[in-house]
Order: sequence, then C-alpha cells, then structure tokens
Amino acid sequence: MVLTSRLVLAISLLTPATYAGVSPLDPPLNTGALDGQVDAERYIKICHAKYDQCRDEMSHGNSSYAAGCRSPENWIYASDFSEATPFLDRPDIVGIQTLYRWKETENPQNRYDFSEIRENLAAARSKGKKLWVQIQDRTFYVNSNPVPNYLHTPLYDNGSVPQCDGTNCEADFQPSGYAVAQWNKHVRRRFQALLNAMANEPDGEIYGVNLAETAISVEAWPRTQLEPDLNATENPNPQTGKQFTKEEFQNYAVNCLGVNIIFWATSTPWLNETQPNGR
Repeated sequence: MVLTSRLVLAISLLTPATYAGVSPLDPPLNTGALDGQVDAERYIKICHAKYDQCRDEMSHGNSSYAAGCRSPENWIYASDFSEATPFLDRPDIVGIQTLYRWKETENPQNRYDFSEIRENLAAARSKGKKLWVQIQDRTFYVNSNPVPNYLHTPLYDNGSVPQCDGTNCEADFQPSGYAVAQWNKHVRRRFQALLNAMANEPDGEIYGVNLAETAISVEAWPRTQLEPDLNATENPNPQTGKQFTKEEFQNYAVNCLGVNIIFWATSTPWLNETQPNGR
C-alpha cells in the first residue's frame, strides 16, 4: 500500500507537467483525491499510446515527434558521493544525487557543517556536473542512527524510533534501522532549522534538495484483504521478451510520468555496459 500511495502521488503531481513543451498526457490524467481510485485502464491506455508512438517514431528515424521523444536528463544516484565519481567524466551524465545524514550536518545543536556538501559540489563542478542533495532522516542499518545526539531526550521522544522491514513485524519486531520522529513538533522545528540553515549557506549552488520518503506502513488490517498493488518488477518487456532497455525506461518516464530527470543507480546495466562517452 505504501508503494501504491507514492505512485499515485507521483502521477497526480507529475502528469500535468510538460517536458520540452510537450504534455506527456493529453489531456492530463486527473487522479482526483489521493484516497480515491486511479482510473488505471484509462491511464495505461493513454500512456501506452504515447509510448508506442514515440518508440515507432524513433525506430523510423522520424524527428517530427522529437520533442516528446527526447531523453530526460540522466543523473547518478549514490548513497555516497565516492560511488558516483567514476561516472563524472561521462558527457551523458548531468549530475549526481547523494545522501547527507542529518547527524552529519548538525552536531551539536545549531552548529552546522556543510563542508562535505561543499567538497562534493566542487568535485562535481570541476567536471561540469551538478549536485543534488538528499537530506537523509532515516537509516536502514540498526547501528546507524540518523539524528544528532542532542535529540536523544524526552522532549524529542528520543528523536527517532527503530523501524522494522520484516514481513511479520507485529509479532517479531527486528529493528533494521531508524526513522526520525517527525510527528514530534519539536523534532520538526529542528529539522526545519536545518533546512533554513542550508538555504542561507549553500543557497543557489546546489541544483536541488529532496527528502527521503515519509510514508510508513502499519499493520492496520489483514493483508489478505488488500487489493493487488502496483508493483515495480524486474520482469522482461512482454512485447520483446527481453529486459527493458534504457530507451524504454526513458520513453516511459517522459510520456507516462512527465519527468525531466531520472536518477540512475550506479549498478544500472547500461551505465556499466557503455563507454565513458555514453555510446
């Protein structure tokens, strides 16, 4: 259910957008309220029509539909900047998104340290690349707590809580990391202070800032009663019988989701199969 909610939110926000002056859905799909039902059949029909048209135009070398077929910007996503450095010389890579944990940017209270961001920004700029910052307020390792030490007090509800990613967390809670207690107003104020500090110091230099997902799942009702979710899979393309290609991913991203940027993991096959010049 968490994955579905995030997908619906993404569709609701992105489909009215345009890429290179072309609306990805014409007319844009109106998903209605987030707690409503997405008209999945209509969405898929419109999306696939755009997708197929773009694919056919590209295969015939026809540039009349070029605006809708252009690739979005290719960025690298890495949990650590050093993982992305081998790709900085590639002309087909525009920038890097990497993670910076709250604990690493503020400790003690009100003393901010953005030196790592500045160092990585300088390295990216030296190669003509951009830097996108993700402020990480959760972790997926039990020995890594993302919040500054001063939050570990009753006022902040300890600042974070253990999270469990198992299949039976109600009966067998095995911590697998931590989530920040954003429901505590004092924690929220401190997190907002961090963002304000970032706006005052590296403002205008980094290309973008985003946060980790804020959705969590709870055992609110029996999972056997859930409708099938929208699941991201690694199944092959049913039309070709092969794994989806870079171009197919980009086509779908532009014409179905209306995105301008794709953040690729460093393990993405095409990144490691092609030469540094992007061919």
